[in-house]
Formats: sequence, C-alpha cells, structure tokens
Amino acid sequence: ASPDRTVMLDILPLAQMATMENFGSSTMGVDFKCCENLSSSPIAEAFDYLSDDSTRRTMAPFNPFAQFYVFPTRRNRLNKHYRVALRQLLGNVIKARRDGNGNSLQQSDLLTNIINVVEYNISTCNIDKNSREAISHELMLDMVTSLLFAGYDTTSLAITYALYLISAHPQVQKICVEESINTLGNDTNSMPRDFDPDEKLHYIRAVVYEALRLYPPAPQTMRVLERPLKLHNHTIPAGVKI
Repeated sequence: ASPDRTVMLDILPLAQMATMENFGSSTMGVDFKCCENLSSSPIAEAFDYLSDDSTRRTMAPFNPFAQFYVFPTRRNRLNKHYRVALRQLLGNVIKARRDGNGNSLQQSDLLTNIINVVEYNISTCNIDKNSREAISHELMLDMVTSLLFAGYDTTSLAITYALYLISAHPQVQKICVEESINTLGNDTNSMPRDFDPDEKLHYIRAVVYEALRLYPPAPQTMRVLERPLKLHNHTIPAGVKI
C-alpha cells in the first residue's frame, strides 16, 4: 500500500482464474476450482503458454525458427508439449462425458449440445464405426479448443479493464455494489431462482459495455472474402483480406 493507503493489485491473474472457472462450468460442466484454490488449472497453464508463444512467433515473421515447428528447438518442443497436454486434458473431459462418467454441473451445458450435434451429423455419414468415433472426437475437441482460444483472453481482459475503471470511479463502484446486493443478495454461493440477466443489473451491464467501448479486448478481426463484396459503388474481389 502507498502512503495514502492506496492498494495496488494485479487483477489480471484473478480475472483469468474466474474466466477459466466460468468456461469450465458453462461449457463443459466441470469445476476447475480455480477461484476456490486461487490457483490456475493445467488447462489454463497450457493455454497461457501457447497463447504467449503464438504472439512471440507473430512478432518474428522473418525468423525461420519461429515460423517452422520442425526445427528441434526448445521453444518448439515446449509448444508441442503444451499442445499435446491441452488436447489431452480437454479430450479426457469430452471422453468422460460421452462415456457417461463426467461429473457435469449442468446437463444442458455447451459441451453436451456440441456432443449431441456432432454425433447426430456424423451418424448420417457413410463411414465405419471406428472412423466415425475418431472423427467425432477430433471435431468435438477442435470446437471446444476454438471456444477456449476465442474466449479466454478476451473475457479476462474485459473483466480486468472493467474492474480497473470501476476502481477509478468510486461513485460508480458504489452503485454497482448496491445493485448487485439488491439483485443477488449477500449469499455469494447461490443465485436467486428468479434471476434473469436480461431483466436485472442494468447499471452493471452499462458499465461493462462502456468498459468494452473504451478498452475493447479484441479491437479488430480479419476475414477473407469468399465471394465479391459490393460496398456502395465499389466491388471488393474474392480472396481479399478485410
């Protein structure tokens, strides 16, 4: 703490723990206990390394050792280690759910829906059972991994910036706390049965939207046109990155 009793706290690791725990419960019905133990999960550790490694390689486009994974470098070995570890950890969760042995927190979570959709569509393919099982598992694994890569950093950064802005505006923090208590109560271990996020927490929702406007965690994205796109009097040809 500083002489004026201001406390400096790195909130990002806590936001990452909360994000991973929420991802586990809402997507896979698994409790990683990150917040309870105040420690990261093996899935988060693997993802953190792969995410940082991807950024390092992007920043070195002319370094062949950064662009080609076949070279026997320490970084390439670590990348392979964490890629295999991440897919194995997520694959075990998927397999347990498909075998009926998963400890699901909610039967209507996203993983259950992914499994149902993939299995239904693969069942219509004219392939043998072993191939169908292998394709189904890999497809489910790719989908869950993509969700993790798309939502982990963006969500944890959004939480971090929102809390930073709230801490810098005490009057906003006071209203957020009051709205939270009035809506959810003081029991942090349970949620009111009649809670509807679309009908409640209007002020907090506005605060989050403003934080996203000021500090967007994904300020830009890129797509490749599959067909020509006409904008006013101009036509952008297919194959162009926008």
